[in-house]
Amino acid sequence: ALCRPLDVPHPDPYYAQIAAKYTALPGHLEERVYQDMRSMIADAATPYEQACAILRHLQRYYRYTLSPVTPPENQDFVTYFLYVGKEGYCTYFASAMTVLCRMAGLPARYVEGFLAQPDSSGFAYVTGQNAHAWTEVYLGGAGWIAFNPSGGDATGSGSAPDEPEPTTGPESGDPDETIPPTDDATLSPNDGLTTPEPTLPPTGEASPAP
Repeated sequence: ALCRPLDVPHPDPYYAQIAAKYTALPGHLEERVYQDMRSMIADAATPYEQACAILRHLQRYYRYTLSPVTPPENQDFVTYFLYVGKEGYCTYFASAMTVLCRMAGLPARYVEGFLAQPDSSGFAYVTGQNAHAWTEVYLGGAGWIAFNPSGGDATGSGSAPDEPEPTTGPESGDPDETIPPTDDATLSPNDGLTTPEPTLPPTGEASPAP
């Protein structure tokens, strides 16, 4: 399964503040996007299952490519990806999942960083080719959970982990973050993702240069 069961045993004092910031959306999004989002999560009983349903939908119906058509400047990036282009790299998938989660009332943020994959010696050599983007969803009592909706790594090989991982560290409960995220997001040490300053929405091609 792409998503494992997640137990959230206790209430979260930060949830209301974080939800108020990380569910904000622009007013120009079309009603059909909301309708399709509701269809995606129709059978999901919990917020975590809703996020997993959105992730599965994107991985099932959209194609990963490093050479998609760039959306026109006068069209919404996510809407163009969902209904016209229907293919893209990690920034396309992560932007779409972040918007769809917020539409569903799930606090979510778009994150850019690097996918570091250690070799047999335990070291990972990170260059521009390892650039990656993903979505983090905040679940009350659990903190920020990382989702990889593109299902592919920075080079398009499709080997990146699909399962979401909980974030760790003091950032997970920090209610003072902004939209779009501009702070560092600390992930599980086993997921190989490190985060510099992200930007939203993405506008260019992924650069292979170191």
